[in-house]
Amino acid sequence: MPRVAKSYNYEKTLVEDICSYLETGESPWGEVHLSREFDYKNGRIDIIAVDMAKDLFAFEVKLTNWRKALSQAYRNTTFTTESYVVLPFEVAESVQKYFYEFERRAVGLCAANSDHLQVLIPANRRNNPIQEWLKEDAINSTGA
Repeated sequence: MPRVAKSYNYEKTLVEDICSYLETGESPWGEVHLSREFDYKNGRIDIIAVDMAKDLFAFEVKLTNWRKALSQAYRNTTFTTESYVVLPFEVAESVQKYFYEFERRAVGLCAANSDHLQVLIPANRRNNPIQEWLKEDAINSTGA
């Protein structure tokens, strides 16, 4: 697992790095279409991605506040295939000890830096989202 030491001062910079990595097609989700800051009635998702099978993945990005990100990611499970909290490597590795909080909510945890994103806790895959119409809106926002 590559670990380039990079500290982030702004969440936006981490989001940009994650998007750049996802666009390479080398992520665990393969080739995806992306959209940033998908707005919907109950919130805004930092990054959404759609793969070739039309599965929808949500990524809530934070520099440190993993509990807030976990709450947001849990909310996203109503219409996504998988939902993740993404933190910088050094933060994510220390948060990993709370795996039961993530598993209980069916949310995954990823660690990221400028050139890599690694799934530390897999999300529970949801094949039939409760809000299918919202899933379709999100997919359409990516241009997929």
